[in-house]
Amino acid sequence: MSRIAMSGYDWIIANERYDPSPTTTARDHQCSLCNRDKSSSLIDFYPINNNCGLERLKNSAAHGCRFCGVMLDAVQWAVSNSFGSEQQIKSIGFGNGLFIKSWDDSRSREIEFLDLSGAHSKSYGLRSLPCKILLKLAHYKGHNNKLIDHLKVVPGQTDSEQTFGNIRKWLSDCLTNHEKCYSNQKLTDIPCQRPSRLLDISSNHVKLRDDAQRGRYACLSHRWGSVTSMLRLTKENMEDFRVQIPYQQLPRNFKDAIDICRRLDIHLLWIDALCIIQDSSEDWNREAPCMGVYYRDAVFTIAATSAEDSSGGCYTHAEPQYKGGLLPNNPDIHVRMRQHAFEEGENLNWPLLERGWVYQEMQLSTRKLHFTTNEVIWDCSKGIRSESGTHDCNHSEKNTVLHPQNPEIDWHKIVSYYSSLSLTFEDDRLPALSSITEWMEQLRSGDQFLLGLWERTLLLDLCWRTAPWTLKECKPRSVATKALPTWTWASMPAPVHYATSSNSLPLEFVTVLDIIVYVNGQHRMGQIRGEASITLVAPVIRLGSLGYWTPGPVQMMNDEGKGMVRALHERLREPGNGLDGTPNAPPLHEIAAEFFELDLDLFSKARGISNDQPHRLSMRGPESLNDETLVIPLSYSHDDLRFQVLCVERAPGTSRYRRLGVAYLAHIEQFWYSIPGALSFMFDEDFDDQMERKFEHAKDILESLPRSTIVLV
Repeated sequence: MSRIAMSGYDWIIANERYDPSPTTTARDHQCSLCNRDKSSSLIDFYPINNNCGLERLKNSAAHGCRFCGVMLDAVQWAVSNSFGSEQQIKSIGFGNGLFIKSWDDSRSREIEFLDLSGAHSKSYGLRSLPCKILLKLAHYKGHNNKLIDHLKVVPGQTDSEQTFGNIRKWLSDCLTNHEKCYSNQKLTDIPCQRPSRLLDISSNHVKLRDDAQRGRYACLSHRWGSVTSMLRLTKENMEDFRVQIPYQQLPRNFKDAIDICRRLDIHLLWIDALCIIQDSSEDWNREAPCMGVYYRDAVFTIAATSAEDSSGGCYTHAEPQYKGGLLPNNPDIHVRMRQHAFEEGENLNWPLLERGWVYQEMQLSTRKLHFTTNEVIWDCSKGIRSESGTHDCNHSEKNTVLHPQNPEIDWHKIVSYYSSLSLTFEDDRLPALSSITEWMEQLRSGDQFLLGLWERTLLLDLCWRTAPWTLKECKPRSVATKALPTWTWASMPAPVHYATSSNSLPLEFVTVLDIIVYVNGQHRMGQIRGEASITLVAPVIRLGSLGYWTPGPVQMMNDEGKGMVRALHERLREPGNGLDGTPNAPPLHEIAAEFFELDLDLFSKARGISNDQPHRLSMRGPESLNDETLVIPLSYSHDDLRFQVLCVERAPGTSRYRRLGVAYLAHIEQFWYSIPGALSFMFDEDFDDQMERKFEHAKDILESLPRSTIVLV
């Protein structure tokens, strides 16, 4: 046996010599579909890149191509176990793997192959077909720093002894060898590091203890769902719980979590519903801010990842298509459908990860045991390990909440992801993030948290935005969110993103004059008292005095259309029309606005604001705007040479202003350039320098404007 290194891969060659360069064979011995020697015993996906229909694959296999024959067997297995009938198969693709696309799904689905012969059982690679002749080595590093030991056959039942053998191995390895995971639990001076109450499960009975100051404990992360009869801790039953909790009345999630802990020799367990007094706002206000620390300091967190509610349970049986089976006519090859990758930011098919409260539980937990539909997946600071091997990867350079590369920029990423998750009560929008907020306060030493924004980066943090199509489906605002000021993203029950980039900077000529925020209880919980306001001193522009940008049609422009734009461009360069820089030109006409949030009456609806006159911004610009609609420049980015601005309007009967949305401002020629290739005929070779000068000119215009005092509420 010998090895050959090839462009990031190691190849194992056994039983025959292998030359990676293309070989010359007679035409009638070469398969027209896979371009391989039909009689070759060499089976791999290199260097194939082809697509075909099922009939063509059958024809190729019938004409003696061994590789196509194996592929046909795999496709027919997939038809029987996943697709239902051959009529569902739209196309079959070879390209570093075998992919099948159906008529019902635009996505391609992959078939994984496992060699069970034993000869190369430690050399399985991702998206490869292991066989006795050619295998990809285990140490191939691919997308997302993949480091694959090998693919494995899943046990099929997540309560099996084989599964718990895997868990014990992962846990022991982490506790023994993962210094980063150990250090995560030593990172903070937060005083509430030990849960006030824990469940004692060391005997056959389960009871509540508030004196368990020693011993390792685990946490359960679960989705409550709509089960109103779920057993929970109350003032009335607390004394009874200290004696014994009625085990038979517990939902499946709780029972399974207790069994998991006992099988792993963990005697203490924290479950929110049983360890926080559910009918005591005082106890909830004391415990809720500490929940993230409870999860972080647990020896591991049990995640009921596939359970829709508390009755779903942790233990499941794998679906046949993902458990897989032996390939017909190839007793040494096991095949299965590839699962969706289990990665951070991907909650597809994982009901638990769609919940807002769960976000900080997952981000702050040091070790997580995800009980999914088909297998158990381990996730710690070092990496992900799974029973199938499909999801395995390392986190050696992973940017996490506990170890952010840039806490100020990463806050925007946190808000963007978290705001897309669901909450049963919109009042929890800030409380459900409070533990991450507390951790960020330690990383951002000296900074002040302001209802979802931060004092030191306030001008950048104000540049959050939503998309109008998300507002159409957003929930009505609760009493608590209505009390929040319009300048915080927490006031909007919809996903938010940021108009800024990682290189955006606040404008030097915009200053924060005053900030007034009074809260009841802990400031991270967002229970405000009175009116919260931010006072800015900045250039203030009436929206009607700006140009506006119309993207879209220019991208599809024919020669006649381009000629019209060229004529417009030349007319704008004529003296006095605003692009020639003449002193008598109205300077603001040189600046155009591009709007993110295109339908402002949706904002009024979401915020519960009643207006007789709807405010609309379409892709064609302002159509019906109040005279009091203003634009306030806040920041800029050298990446795209544009300014991020806040759109506000006067609150009825006051001199204060409420937020409407955000927009880009830039020199109008820069917006033309933003459509790749559409107007390239207008620009000289030194166009980048021209655009830089246009940007600086626009900045000078904004800086020269009179500054006004604006109070945002």
